[in-house]
Amino acid sequence: MQNDIFKYRGITIEVPDTRAIVDGEFVVRVRKKLGMGQKPFARILGITERTLNRWEHEKIFIGNSSSRLLYLLDKNPDLIFELYNIVED
Repeated sequence: MQNDIFKYRGITIEVPDTRAIVDGEFVVRVRKKLGMGQKPFARILGITERTLNRWEHEKIFIGNSSSRLLYLLDKNPDLIFELYNIVED
C-alpha cells in the first residue's frame, strides 16, 4: 500500500490508498458494523443492491470515491448518522 502525499498551501496531506485497503471483506465488515442489510446500505451509498453484492463477493472493482467513503465509515461509523436521518422502527 502506498499513500499519496502532497503539499498544499503549507500543509502536507497524506491520503491512504483506500483501493488497496477496501475489498469485499472490508465492505461486509463495515456494513455489519453499521448494523445494516444490503438493501439499506446500498441505498445509502447510492448504488444498487446488486452492485453491493458484487463488491462484497469481489466480482467488480470498487472505485476510488466509493472506497474512500467506505474507509471513512469504517473509521467513523457515526458519520452515517450525521449524513442521513436514520430512525429505527
